[in-house]
Amino acid sequence: MNRQINLPSLTLPTEYKGALNFQSSRTNYKQYEATEALKDLLAEHIPADFFARCEVFVQEFDSSLNDRIYTLGFAPLRLRYIISAANGVVHTHDSEDNIASTITLSDNSWVLTDATSKISSASIVGVQTSILVRYTQDSFAVSDQAWIDSVTA
Repeated sequence: MNRQINLPSLTLPTEYKGALNFQSSRTNYKQYEATEALKDLLAEHIPADFFARCEVFVQEFDSSLNDRIYTLGFAPLRLRYIISAANGVVHTHDSEDNIASTITLSDNSWVLTDATSKISSASIVGVQTSILVRYTQDSFAVSDQAWIDSVTA
């Protein structure tokens, strides 16, 4: 499941990316800590109860991630604010790895991804940069689901 989220564009603080906390050895994927200024900004747009169940990171990756189908077994629900789409798209795949749905990403937009589904990125040119708001529960609480439903395109 990939869905567009109707939240406003953000005016990012000057410093939004903190220390590097993960770098993939197989792809050019990097994950950085989010600064407190960025977390404060996000808290203005995301309900406090929902945000309390999230971790926030800044992620960067390039075309080395293109067409790699994967699932993530932890914290499967993710809101992503796309800073730089780098011409990318996100696919979900069925059990035979066929593309089931696609969202074309655009700068300064939000997307919800269920990473328990098979997903992949494609068409990335340059470096895609996004803010990852990773929901740390296996499924949405009732109040969180109501909020997601209210902001889903």
